[in-house]
Formats: sequence, C-alpha cells, structure tokens
Amino acid sequence: RLLFCDMKRTRDGESETAAAEDGSPGPSDSGGAPAGGSGASRVGATVRGALARLPSAEMYERSYMHRDWVTHVLVTRTDFVATASRDGQLKFWKKMPRGIEFVKHFRAHMKPFAGLAASPDGSLLASTSADRGLKVFDVLAFDMIAWIKLDFTPGVCEWVGGAGAGAHANASSRTLLAVADADSPEVRLLDAASGEGTPLHTVRVHSAPVLLLRFSPPFGAVVSADARGVLEYWCATEPFGLPAGVRFQFKTETDLYAVAKARARPLALAVSPDGEHFAVCASDLKVRLFSFRTGKTRRTYDESSESLHALQKDGDDAYRLEAFDFGRRMAVEREYRASPEAPPANVVFDSSGQLLLYASVVGVKVVAFESSTLVRLLGKV
Repeated sequence: RLLFCDMKRTRDGESETAAAEDGSPGPSDSGGAPAGGSGASRVGATVRGALARLPSAEMYERSYMHRDWVTHVLVTRTDFVATASRDGQLKFWKKMPRGIEFVKHFRAHMKPFAGLAASPDGSLLASTSADRGLKVFDVLAFDMIAWIKLDFTPGVCEWVGGAGAGAHANASSRTLLAVADADSPEVRLLDAASGEGTPLHTVRVHSAPVLLLRFSPPFGAVVSADARGVLEYWCATEPFGLPAGVRFQFKTETDLYAVAKARARPLALAVSPDGEHFAVCASDLKVRLFSFRTGKTRRTYDESSESLHALQKDGDDAYRLEAFDFGRRMAVEREYRASPEAPPANVVFDSSGQLLLYASVVGVKVVAFESSTLVRLLGKV
C-alpha cells in the first residue's frame, strides 16, 4: 500500500517557521555541534524552505494499492513514481501538482524484485529479480525496451555514469547498469539500454555479495555495501579505484567498517543530492550518517527497542505516545521485524540535501542533520 500525504496542508495552528524553529533534538544523536550565529540563521532559512516542499498532514490522505507488499518505491527526475511489489508487479505513476495519477502496470517478473533503479537523467528504469530477468523501461514512453536473461542470479542494480552524471560525465561516457551478483561479491557493468547482456566490466571490490548500490553523480562514484556490513567507494570508470575528492587513503582512517563492527546487515543506503553525505540504515536499528569525503560518521540515530522505551519514559514530548498506543505499536513492530519477507526499513534525503527522513515506531522522522533537530514527525496521531 502506498500512503500519500497532502503536500499543501500544515497541521492546525502550525506555521512552516514554527515547524523549523521549534523542533525537538534529534534522537540518540552523536556528532558535531550545530553551527551558530549568522550561519545557523542561513541553515534555518534553508530548512524552512525544504520543509515547505514536504508533506505536513498528520495522516496520509489517500491509499494507492498493490496486491502484495510494496518492496520498492522511487521517484525519477522526470517526476514519475515507480512502485514494485513482492508479486513482481511494477506500476508507473505521474507526479501531479496535487497527488499522483496511475499511468501503467507491468507484470515485470515471476519472482520478487531484487533491484529497481532509475537512470540519473530519469529517462530509463531497470529492474532485476531472482528469476534472472533484467528489464529496462523507457520511463517517458511507458514502454519496456529490453528484456535480458542473465546467466547469473542478479541482486540490486544501479545506473552509473553517462547523461546526468554531473561534472564527472563526458561526451563519450555511456550510462551503464551496475548489477550485483546475488551469489558472489562481483558487480557486473552492462550496457543494458542497448539490450546487451554481456558484461563490459566486472568490478571486484567486496569480499561478500553486494546488497546495496548507490551512484553519486557529483563525484562520479558508487557507494556499495555488502552482506558483511562493509562499505566501499569506487569510481564508475576503470580502474574502479577511490574517487577524486576523498580525504583518506586507507579505510582504517574512516568509519566505513562501523556497520560490520556492529555485526549488522545494511538494509538501506541513500546519497544526498550534492554527494557530500550518505546514510545507511542497518539491522541493528541504527541510522548512520556519513561524510562522503572523510568516510567518518557524523550522526547516529538509534531506533532500537531499548532506545524507544527510554524515549517513551524520559524523552521529549515529541516522541511520547499514549501507553496503550505505544504498546500496540511495539507489538506490531516486533511482528514485522520477525518476518524474513518484510521489506527493509528505508532512509532518504530530501531534494535540498538538508533533511534526512526515516521511519520509526512513532512516525516518519524528518531530521535537519546539521543541527540534529527533529523538525517534523509524520504519522504520530
């Protein structure tokens, strides 16, 4: 089920200025102190502008249905929304000034989706599945343009390089599709838009199967995470080494082993629009915010049961629920986490790169991470 929040309405009695300036401290935060003086005022204005573009209703306004669990949701630069469900169904929606409108429905795969990715310019969409199928869609024409049968079981996929790849793109670069091998540490680079299934390159930077891939157009680099929790950076072009602009030479100088040290499994990965930050949500129920250039952890937000109970008991009113409601939500959360087939938690940046959004028991949290301030909470009623 897709839940759509009204983009225009604000809570009764709340102004956008109040939402930004009266936010509560972020949850279980560790990291640098917020900036002060005129810089803090400029950040506040930026945050207020970003909040004005985000949902503000207490509850969702409409429900758009799939027949099974929705496992993937993405929005393209061309203002289309693609949603995929566990039964292999893919739906396209058009983002309108108010709400979204259904466009087209595909029976894309016979098994659950492994990956769903849009190209940097928003013109192409690719999907992979355990049925060894790779399909490529023309987003603007709502048409499937390639169906490739792979000789390996694909995992996640991500478009890298080419048009829309920022300063690191060049006239001769092609938009290649990076496809992880679900059974090995390898990542294959394919010219999928042409319908060719033969890998052009094979990238070997991990020692375990890759679970997450995200391309950073400003740096022309890929951030990836494997089943052991190890994070890696690599350029989208040969020789696939560290990208320019990073301020470390060895990973021991960074926190890129933080998830692995916690013996956690990475569940979601997001890169900010300016490429300066990326965030990882892991099975230890922590959201970690990293600086891309240094590889250091800037913030850690703890959503574990222990942290939630502590916040319910002694935390800010923004986190507290009625005792009965809190108990009910925790029971639902435990049941959800116990299911191996449940879609993983997610984390995303807003379009300004100033706000981090992720789900919690008390609602969807919107955090201004520079000041580590909770500026909005959706779904707490």
